[in-house]
Amino acid sequence: PVCVDGWVCVKCGVFHYPRKVDAEEVARFISEGARCGNAGDYALAEWWFTRVVWDWPGFVPGHVNLAEATRTRLARSEGLDPAVARRLTARMRAQYEEAVESYERDPHDAYAAPIARACLTLAELAVDDRAPDRARRALATFAALPGTDAESVARAAALHRHLDLRLDLFQAAVHALHLCLRLWTLEIREVRGAGLR
Repeated sequence: PVCVDGWVCVKCGVFHYPRKVDAEEVARFISEGARCGNAGDYALAEWWFTRVVWDWPGFVPGHVNLAEATRTRLARSEGLDPAVARRLTARMRAQYEEAVESYERDPHDAYAAPIARACLTLAELAVDDRAPDRARRALATFAALPGTDAESVARAAALHRHLDLRLDLFQAAVHALHLCLRLWTLEIREVRGAGLR
């Protein structure tokens, strides 16, 4: 979603943005976004949270909520066009990164839990992209957070193990071998089906 809070003069066509938005209005945007997300309208939830990050860039709850709305939309959208899925994933990653960067500039303990989820998600995305350095940076940020829960610590440990053992290389090899073995099995069936042994 693209949205801009601004002022336009209909008579002369001049557009001024961003419009100053106060805390009560941003709180209303977040509330509306959460309401839409809970109702299953993830695209509209993204629209509300996009207004938040446009009007208040660097506001951790806005970036985290937009990333989470996008994440939920990705998870619940069946048959999503691969190009759309890539764009949504890129948006989700960018919003998590903005949230983490904002938190690092001005840390508040109240934001530690959503930032922990953001760091773990960024690490998982980096592992999927075969970007171990990016994954390790996200995990280092996670490790510095106060009061992380046991489940998140276990996820981080599993990601560290994955990176240390270079399981991405192993999984790629397994996939290639699986394809070769499957082709070999099909060839054997064809030979046996033709009466040759």
